[in-house]
Order: sequence, then C-alpha cells, then structure tokens
Amino acid sequence: MFVMHLRGEKDRVLPFVGELQQKPHVTVVDAEMEKEGEMVQLSLTVDHQPRKRVQVIRLHTESGAVVPIPLMDVMQVEWEKGKHLFCGWSYDIFGTSRNRRG
Repeated sequence: MFVMHLRGEKDRVLPFVGELQQKPHVTVVDAEMEKEGEMVQLSLTVDHQPRKRVQVIRLHTESGAVVPIPLMDVMQVEWEKGKHLFCGWSYDIFGTSRNRRG
C-alpha cells in the first residue's frame, strides 16, 4: 500500500479519483479530503495489486466448448438485461512489436 496526495480544482481531482476507483487492480482503502473553495486537497491510501489487472473472460459456445480470452483493464457494461459488453486490452506474449503484412 502507499499514500497518494492530490491537490487541485475539485472538478478535476474528483473525476480522476472516480476513474482510479474503477480499476480492478486499485483499491482506495482510505481517503481524507480538505476543501478550500474550489480547490481540494486529498490524501488517499491505495492498495495496488497489478496481478488483478488481467482478467479472463470465458465465452461458452453452443457446443459446450469454453473459449478463454485474457484481457487487461476489463470494463463491463450491461446494455440490456442479460446482454453485456466487455472491453479491454488483448495481448499476445509471443507476438512481435513490428507490423508484418503477408
């Protein structure tokens, strides 16, 4: 765990903290805030666990097979009852950084 100190305009600091709290690998354990007009000063105790950054989405086919898809920084939204959208970063540990065309 570590402590992070933030100071700035309330309209900029609070959305940043909200974004931070949405990350699956970051947990804000404690927060203390002081207000000075439109400025805020925030001290956050943060638990950072990078291993939680990767999640495996499992798709089940009609034939019963399971297709695992590892994704980083997954976000999930339920569009309608029973219909979900998953998004995240996919990666290939055996891939190269060069763009190759066949």
